[in-house]
Amino acid sequence: MGFVPLDATLSPVPFTAETFLVQDSGTRDENGKDVVNVFGGIKWGWQVQSAWSAEALGKERRSAR
Repeated sequence: MGFVPLDATLSPVPFTAETFLVQDSGTRDENGKDVVNVFGGIKWGWQVQSAWSAEALGKERRSAR
């Protein structure tokens, strides 16, 4: 099985998401908007990149010499 470059099929845009732990206070501010308590949050994500097989990487290094 040979090396297949995946660069053309992978999205260059990374995925990032955020999530928060919140509680609805049950009250409204002077503008009539609901008030929520935010206790914390996390951000996570990933970015897909193509991987080189050891065989393909070796061939590229030998051809660069």
